Amino acid sequence: MNARSEAKRSPISPKVGVCYEHRRFKRGACKECGVCIKCDSPSCLQGNRHNRATGRPRQSQNKASSSKQLNFPKTEAKKRYYPPLKSQSCKRVREGEEHPKKPVLLELLQLLSIPNPETCAQRFPDNGFQQIEKDELIRKRATLFLKKIINAVSLLLVEDECQAQYLQDQLHESCQSNKDEEITNALTKLSFYGNREVSIISQSVLASSMKRLDTKNFLEKAFSVLPVEKQSEINPIRRKMGKVKFASLRKTYNLLLMGKKIPKHDYTFRIDGAKLSALISFLQSSLKVRPGYSRDINLAGFLFKNMAFYGCGGKSVKTLYDEYVEVIDECERVGRDTFRDLVRLMTNRDEVKPGLSIYYIRIRDAINEFVLMMKRLCVFQIPDQIKKKSIELIDEWKDIQEFIMWSYSHNHLSILSSDKSHCCTCGLGGECSINHGTKGCWKCINVFIFFDKTVMEYLEQVKKLVTNEDQIEIESMISALPKLTLILQQYMAHQLRSRAQFNAIEEVVEWLKGDSSRILVVIGHKQKVLPMKYCEGQIEYYRKKAMNVIGTNEIRWVVKDDGKMIFQHTFVNYVIKGYGRQDYILTAALLNELKQSIIDRRSCIKEICFQSNNASCFVSQELIPYIYHLNKETSTPIVCKWLFTEVQTGRDHLDTHFSHIDAMLKSYVEDGIDVQVEEDIVKALSYRGGIAGTTVHLIDCTDLKGPILEKSFKTTQVDSHETHEIVWYKESVGIIASSGITTPEVIGYNQLMNYPRRAIQTSNLYDFTSLKPDIFVDANISWKHSVNHDERVTPRSLAYRFAVDNAVAIEVIHSSNLSIRNQTIPPIMTKAWAKYPANVSEIMSHDVLCKLRMLYQYGRSDKNRKMSADRTRQIIIDEIITYRWDDRVVLTIPRIKAFFQMKPEKQKNIMSAHVTLETMHDFDRLVLENEELVLQDEREILADSLLDIDSHD
Repeated sequence: MNARSEAKRSPISPKVGVCYEHRRFKRGACKECGVCIKCDSPSCLQGNRHNRATGRPRQSQNKASSSKQLNFPKTEAKKRYYPPLKSQSCKRVREGEEHPKKPVLLELLQLLSIPNPETCAQRFPDNGFQQIEKDELIRKRATLFLKKIINAVSLLLVEDECQAQYLQDQLHESCQSNKDEEITNALTKLSFYGNREVSIISQSVLASSMKRLDTKNFLEKAFSVLPVEKQSEINPIRRKMGKVKFASLRKTYNLLLMGKKIPKHDYTFRIDGAKLSALISFLQSSLKVRPGYSRDINLAGFLFKNMAFYGCGGKSVKTLYDEYVEVIDECERVGRDTFRDLVRLMTNRDEVKPGLSIYYIRIRDAINEFVLMMKRLCVFQIPDQIKKKSIELIDEWKDIQEFIMWSYSHNHLSILSSDKSHCCTCGLGGECSINHGTKGCWKCINVFIFFDKTVMEYLEQVKKLVTNEDQIEIESMISALPKLTLILQQYMAHQLRSRAQFNAIEEVVEWLKGDSSRILVVIGHKQKVLPMKYCEGQIEYYRKKAMNVIGTNEIRWVVKDDGKMIFQHTFVNYVIKGYGRQDYILTAALLNELKQSIIDRRSCIKEICFQSNNASCFVSQELIPYIYHLNKETSTPIVCKWLFTEVQTGRDHLDTHFSHIDAMLKSYVEDGIDVQVEEDIVKALSYRGGIAGTTVHLIDCTDLKGPILEKSFKTTQVDSHETHEIVWYKESVGIIASSGITTPEVIGYNQLMNYPRRAIQTSNLYDFTSLKPDIFVDANISWKHSVNHDERVTPRSLAYRFAVDNAVAIEVIHSSNLSIRNQTIPPIMTKAWAKYPANVSEIMSHDVLCKLRMLYQYGRSDKNRKMSADRTRQIIIDEIITYRWDDRVVLTIPRIKAFFQMKPEKQKNIMSAHVTLETMHDFDRLVLENEELVLQDEREILADSLLDIDSHD
């Protein structure tokens, strides 16, 4: 079947062949290709020949044969569209410059690398645009952001040979003839006559500064005054402003401010379905099919069903795109970003559930609770002006959320900085050579003082205006503010530590490039594998014994015969037989087998660097002297370094490889072969030649016992989970809390010799190596860099991306709040404020613990009454803590999961003592470790837990 025939139209379109927007037209589709002819260019596959087949003149052109309707949140129009101006943005305008004068314009042109900036700006008025609208706030808003987009718009027009000169003449003529010309008139001309990007950017600025009806009336008025011959040249879509389009334009505007590009999947940007079909046909012939089940792919409103899993086969995205450019004509090609998105969807994307860090989950829950808290204030009998302030605080909180999620880590943090709020060295307790002042970045410091100062002052004001009964609820809100501040601090500390950790990983990558005798081994535990049958009952499903699988990704720098430098990725899976736990004893046993496997396969390797997360099985300090003695016994290869990173939001190549293992196992079972023991897993992973670039070992750990040292070992300065890097030297070991920042704790030779290692008994029962080639990645240039530095990229696309990605840099020029660091550093931002872990306790009330215990017993005694953490939290909120906001902030989903995964006796001890569930650090570690075992260990503990409940109760 042709790939294009797989593209399904959205069911919401009632007219066959007509897109959602033009569904009211009965004959709006081409009879030959079935493409809507009412939309933008191009529509039909073969030009006007198809359009004549409809018997109607072509009014407009199309990009896609079908598109899905956007599902925007159903909120009241007043809340969605009013007020259009945020207090923070207006404050910036008052403190900055009101009109974009020519020096500011020249500065922006130079920042965006426009050739001959003086020539481009010579026809702009010296004093800037003096008047826009009668409403001063709208004038200030439009003026502020015209500074940001006028240069990006100019760049988009420079390389547009068809329209550039005409549009620039129109814009300059209006500015030269009348200095009081409204900026909105200039933006309207750009939206009418510009190309797609120009029109979207211009109308998004109008939508961000005006209400929808005002924007609609203005566009209609501007269209009506045009000559008749000019009106026929304007696409009808560009002069309309419906609710969906208006909301989409506002969303696009906010994305541009965050440094992102124009979205391709909403109202403002559609892709031709024929181009997508041609691209899928090309990828299906270029990529290698991986065995497993099929799934659906949804891209730009099109649904392609029953798509198989594919692998890149050692080709990078850049290489695939080069082949795509060679075989497909330019008029039939999609853009570079769309190509990259579709390749990810067909290969890595949607194959594995994305992971979420514990810090992100907590900040997400805190966002929801604060928004509900502010909305609750609108119910109280307080003046409308005070109620309006709560809505402004919600908007300000959303700005803070966007800032800490993206801009803080990408544009503010630095390993060394004169600003204390930006300096990673100071935040992690390192010796900083820069003298920090008492002032800091306004945006970063505003995050720390938002709850404790801004919101606190507002709630104190509300407390004086409400009745005595409502004051109790206000006091609970005030009690919740320090906890919300702590959550913010921990998330920002996590971002700061991640910046330092990834900086250390980049150094390891450079270390790999220097010598082909070095290798980086990324190691991790796969979720335990349960025995599987093609058909089994409920009795067979429960009380299964899970099996351990540990995976490694070996990355090595090699030079091919043609002289090209590449990274070689080899995946090695270790199936563990006879040992069910995931602890440091298993890790120690695996190190012996891993070193032997590397010696057998690559005898040239001399140095090994490990990288893993900071789970207990990897960060145990018992492994420090164990690996030291292991290096002494086997001269080569030696383990020289181990990097530990906190769990991030997202998945890496090793997690994607684990998803391929799941697909292999499912394919193996669906062919009628059962997986009951560890040997069956090895057979499944070698089924049909196995996964490309994969080796499988079956390790017998039946006689594996601990401990691994003659006596217990523990360092005195650096905690195990605080450790980020361990370096093994010839006669000592260095333990580093933050790579390149903190001073290492050195364990000397004499101390290490006092902890000899014990012999561990394991054996390698079976080996399998796939004949399919390994995965190779270009060592010199990645896809991200190829987008920005490829010589074939046009100056127009380069300039546009550069303009959007530097939105923050442009803000610095216009906003005194960002350019002048005049905010006092808060007391909480002391030296080592971001050090791991936080070790802060949060108390859950006794009645909440009792309710959790009761719901836990219900679920354990009757599987039909077993509740999820989300439902449990909602039940407790509805029945106990509806208006106790301090308890609601503490009662998070990860904490409920951790409580349910405890043994019954520990739950009773916690309840009887009425103490915290443990420190923040221990709680997060408990959740991260146990969530890896949910599907298998829960079933193992099920029977024991049911027995223990009766005995302990």
